[in-house]
Parts: sequence; C-alpha cells; structure tokens
Amino acid sequence: MNLNLDSDLARRMAAPGEVEAALADAKAEYRRLAALGSEDKDWPVTGWFHCAEAAQQLDLIKEKAAEIRENADVFVLVGVGGSNQAARAMIEAIQKPGGPEIVYAGNTLSAHGVAQVLQKIEGKSVYINVIAKNFETLEPGSHYRVLRAAMAKRYSKEEMAKRVVLTGTVGSRLEEIAKENGCTFLHFPRRVGGRYSAFTPVALLALAVAGLDVDEYLAGGLAMEEELAKTEGGIVAEYAAVRYALYRRGFQVEMLTAFEPRLYWAEQWWKQLFGESEGKDKKGMLPASMIDSEDLHSMGQYMQDGLRFMTETFLAVDDPGASVVIEPDPDFGDAFDYLDGMDFANINRAAEKATIHAHAAGGVPCTVLRLPRIDERTFGLLYYFFMVACALSGRLLGVDPFDQEGVEEYKRSMFAALGKPGAKGRMSGLSARPFRLAANRVNYLLPGGEMIDAFLGLERGAVPGASQMWVASVVQSTLPGAADSRSYILPEDGGGCLAEELQKDPAAFLGSAHAAAFGADPGYLLKLLHSSQRLLVQAHPDKAKAEKYFRWPHGKTEAWYVLATEGQAYIWAGFRPGVTRESFLALIEKQDTAAILGCLHQFAIAPGDVIFIPAGLPHAMGANSLVAEIQEPTDITLRAEYIRPDGSRLPPESLHSGAGMEALLDCFDFSSAAPKEAVREKYFLTPARRPVPGGEETTLIGPDATDCFGLARVCAAGPCRRKNPSFRVLLVEKGEGELSGGGVTLPLKQGTEVFIPAGVEGYTLTPKGDELAVLECIPPAP
Repeated sequence: MNLNLDSDLARRMAAPGEVEAALADAKAEYRRLAALGSEDKDWPVTGWFHCAEAAQQLDLIKEKAAEIRENADVFVLVGVGGSNQAARAMIEAIQKPGGPEIVYAGNTLSAHGVAQVLQKIEGKSVYINVIAKNFETLEPGSHYRVLRAAMAKRYSKEEMAKRVVLTGTVGSRLEEIAKENGCTFLHFPRRVGGRYSAFTPVALLALAVAGLDVDEYLAGGLAMEEELAKTEGGIVAEYAAVRYALYRRGFQVEMLTAFEPRLYWAEQWWKQLFGESEGKDKKGMLPASMIDSEDLHSMGQYMQDGLRFMTETFLAVDDPGASVVIEPDPDFGDAFDYLDGMDFANINRAAEKATIHAHAAGGVPCTVLRLPRIDERTFGLLYYFFMVACALSGRLLGVDPFDQEGVEEYKRSMFAALGKPGAKGRMSGLSARPFRLAANRVNYLLPGGEMIDAFLGLERGAVPGASQMWVASVVQSTLPGAADSRSYILPEDGGGCLAEELQKDPAAFLGSAHAAAFGADPGYLLKLLHSSQRLLVQAHPDKAKAEKYFRWPHGKTEAWYVLATEGQAYIWAGFRPGVTRESFLALIEKQDTAAILGCLHQFAIAPGDVIFIPAGLPHAMGANSLVAEIQEPTDITLRAEYIRPDGSRLPPESLHSGAGMEALLDCFDFSSAAPKEAVREKYFLTPARRPVPGGEETTLIGPDATDCFGLARVCAAGPCRRKNPSFRVLLVEKGEGELSGGGVTLPLKQGTEVFIPAGVEGYTLTPKGDELAVLECIPPAP
C-alpha cells in the first residue's frame, strides 16, 4: 500500500484553472528531471532522484552497523540539518528495541548542549559517525574535535580508528582524515545535497545501527519512484501544483499537521527541506508544523480564527500501531462515561477528522496525505514523495531548489567573525561582487507613485505618496523633514547603507580613477518618477551656480527616458520666443500659473522617448507617465510656482530653497528661448541601436549629449556578456532572468536594482523567457 493524497478541500480555494495550469507545469518539470543527462544544469545536484544510485556501500554499512550494535553502548550521530534529520526522524518514530543509545551531536553551538553529549558518553563504549559534505560546517567540525579529545583519553589510536566513521565527499578533507587515521569512510555522494540525502550513506548507517530495516526502507523509496515514473509525477505533481496555486492566491504559510507525536522529527525534516529549498528571492511558503491534539490547544486557535494566509497539510496514519481501550468506571463520576469502550486510536481519528472539517469550514485550504502506517517502507515512500515535491515546487516558484546561498552567507559571516584564516564576511567581500539594492521610495511634494507600484509588481497605491524611486542613491533629499533618501543594500546581499559602504573604500567600489576625481560619489543619480499631477515649472543650476548659491559640488543636468504612459502624456520644455527675465519674474510674483506654464513649449511623449534637460532649461513633467530620470547627484530645484495644479500651496520659499529670487532667476536660462521645433530637435534625442553578442544595446544618452552621465538599454535574448570598464548601476526594465559575475548569481526581475563594483571585470545577463531588458547607468569620465 502506498500513500494517498486528497487535495479536494484545498483545490476549492485556488483560482479557477490555476491548479490545472500548475499541474501541467509540474508534470513537465518532473519529465525534465527524469530525463536529465550529464550535460544538464541540474545533473550535479540530482543524484538523489534514483534511489538505487543514492544508496551506496550497502554491504559495508550493514557490516559496520552490526559491529556497532554488538559493541557500543552509545552511538553519536554528528551532523547538522540534512546530515541527521532524515535518520533521526525515522529512529525516533519507529524506535526498534536493542542496540546502543543514539545521541545526536554536531547540531548546536550551545555549551550546555555540548556538555550534555559529553556526559552521555562518559564511561560508555562509544562509536561516532561524523557527517559533513565538505567538512567546513562549524557545528559538526567543532563537535568532532571535542568528541575526539574525549575518546582519545580512553582509546588507543587503533581502537579510535575502529570507533570513528567519517562520511563525506570523495576528495574532501574528511576522506583524507579517514585515510590518515585508518577510519571507515562512507560516501556523501557529490551529486546530492544534505537535505536530499535521505537514501544515501548519510542516513543509512544510523538507521542500521538503530536496528531499522534499511532494505525495506529503500524498497519504499523505490516503490514511490516507480509509481511516479508511471504517472509523470502523479500525486507529487498534484501536491506541488495545489500548494503553488494557493501560494498564488496569497497563502504564505504551509502548516504540516500530524495527530501522531511520533512524526514530530519527520516534520522537522520537512521544514528544513522546504525552507532551505524554497526560501529565496523573497519567495516561498514558510513551512511550519503542529503536533495535535496538543497544539490544538494553542496554535489550533490561530488556525481556526486567525488571518487566512495559511494552508494546512495533514499527515494521517491509518494504522495507529497500538490499541488502548478506555474501560468503564461508572462509580467514579468523572463525566467521561461517553468514552466507555472506545479505543484511543478511534478517539484520535475522530479528533483528526473534526479538525480537518472545522479548519476547512473556517477558510483554511486543507490537504490530507494518508500514510498506511509508521514503518520503514512508509518512510521510504514519504521521503521520496516530499523530495520530488520540493524540487517541483521550487521550479514552479522560479527558484533553484538545490542551492542555499542564504545559509552559505551566514557561514561566511560567522567564519569571519570567528577569525577563520582566509574567511571573508558578507561585508568584507562586498566590493568584489555585484549586489542588489532595496527599492528606495521617496515622497516628493506631489501625489503619485502608482505607476511605480505597478512597475515593481505591487498593487497600485501600495506605497502611498511615494511619487519617486531613487536608484543607487547617495543623495539626501533637501526637502524639510525629508526621510532618509539614500539607498540600502538588500539584507541578503550584505545590508547597510550604500553611501556608507562606498565611503569605506571608494576606490574598491568605484575604481581608483573615479574615486580620485569624485571621492565616494558615483557622480549621478537615477530616479523613477510618476506624478498624478503636472509637476511645477522648474529649472536646475549648473555646476558653477550650484557652488555659488548652494555650496554644492554638482549642478543638475538631467535626462528622461519614458518607460510608460497612461493615455496621452505631455511634458513642457524650453522657453517660447519672447520670454524675458523681467516678464517671467512678473508672472512668478503674481503666481499666474497658467501664464507661467504658457511660457514653455508643450510636447506629447510616448514610451521610448528620450529627452535631454540640461541645467537651466525650464521644464515641467506632466501627469500619467513613468519616467526614468538620470541626473547629476543633487537635489536642488528652483521653481517658478508654489501653487500646485490642484490648488494646494507650498511655502513661498520653496521657489528657491532660501537662496532668494535673484538665484532663482539666474538658474533659469532665458537664452534658451527658441521655436518649438528647434527645441524638439535639440533636446529630443535619437537612440542608437547596435547588435551585441546575445542581444542588442541601445545608447539612450551618449557622450555627444553630455559628459555628466550616460544611459544604455541592454536587451538580452540569450546569455549576454557585458564588460565592466568601471562600476555600473543596473535597473531591470522588463522581463526576468539572472546576472552572474564576481562569483555570484543574482535573480533579476522587473524593478531589480544591481550595483556592480569596479573590481568585477564583467557580468552576464541571462533571460528567463524571450527577453531581459536592463537600463545600464554609465558614470561620468574622471
């Protein structure tokens, strides 16, 4: 008998057609996994897919396990995460009699925990199995040293060799140690990650030492493998599809619930499998677990009446494994006579059935995975079911279910904190690799931002009033009371303020020539702008006037690239012929906003337009457009209006930021007055396209327009290799994919910001789908 999946109560809460579409994708992914060859990307990490391939050295394992069962009082399993969870879950659930006590080590840095392990082995006959794929993980490595020291006080070198089993990859330092000391060495298959190692020697030795039938266990895994092969993923693809469809509906937590306490450690194994495999790129359901009926008296309340963002999967067991009947006791008067003659197995089933019904009725999508019993074969079925399901689920989400960069980052930081030679923490290596920046939304005078919300994949209005987004900003807004408008690095990529990191080593991040000329300043700022009203008529100072009036080292020349419009959108730019300093001042003093706007030419704009706005050119951006603006890195604006289009007013001093009317008028270039077509020809730029390997590059703003900055649009149709002659800032305009370079691979989607330090020689853009379009910001020449 195999497993049975009932997802009807969960399917009802998915969007119409969503499960069916996801099921087709899951089956396609299963077919891909089943057909993998050595040339495929996932080949190096899918050695677990075939049970027979994973289960290596069986004869040696059985022989060593028999020796340990005969001679050991205590068997210490030294490993963390996937290196002990699968074995522990089975051992604790099945609990065969006889054999040594199993002690779990290598899974904590608690001094108290380590001391308890040492207490348990004191005066006992001890064998240990140290498991570490590359023997760099801190917990098992440190515990092995402590255990080795304790055992060396009691055993000779020859006896130690017999009592220590090492499990690692061939060619690792652990294999060298095994050879140097004559220890038994078991293979941690190179093509299997820790959390997928349930059918490998990683788990098999401990299972055999505990007296479990490893042949029956492997037979269960093989049975599930064969069933799925016949059905293109069958119930596993269904489970993956249903949970993905629910995730798409906003369900963010999956609660794995069992009414059998023996499954507690199986739930811990499941949480690691899915948490480490899916929790990436700000995606994935949070795996959580409950053991009922105990947890019904705590978490059960939340499941029934809390927020509806959780789905629940029940592990139901048909055979309870025991029978305890409640005998009648009519004279005691405890009011539980209604239970007379009932078996606890039936009471537990009734509680389970009632809970499923109540939670489903309360709006929780409920799936039931039914197990025939708790034994070795069932665990084989269950482990293979969930490992394949996790692989399919990760691919449906669009993440790599086989890596764990977040875990590796914590390790690097910890090694650096502990002083490991050659170790570099997250921050110490930041200037050597690309990293992403968090979306930096800025509230700036006028309402808007809904088009930026949509661009970032958010609901419109998700960030109220944030009509701008500043990309790779080291600039602080000059608006009174403005919040921090500097950009911050995503926590998973290093965290911290970009400006502060650049200050630590400008040359490393920006290049020595740029740093010599500009210090820790990138020399430009990219913004996304969307206002639901017309922006006020304004101009910006050039470098000389910025220094004269505002003591600032940069002027504010800028350029606009139109990303999107809603309906017909407009801008205003350039004075009409005849506008003079005196006539314009008179209109400002009257705040005749219609006449002020009428001094400028009006232009219709469309996506793809590029408009150059040099310092001094009067301009105003209309409503209903999403524009990428690249500019010199300053926030100095001189305005001709303080009455907004909706009639609301800014303080009069907002016209000139306290510099006075003379400064305001001096920053408007009245010599730029010209006929409309002359203004269009001069300031509307023509993009220049050229093919590049893997795609196309379009120069939007080149050196012919300005030496203040540059902007290119790179469209990758396949792997597109880019050189990095100096640092770069990228903004994904369209599509999804990944960026690889500097030893890292970063996922990309529309709105992702990436900073590429000068030390990264180059990078590759790889689309997921037909096209990946990226805006590439180019700094000023030193």
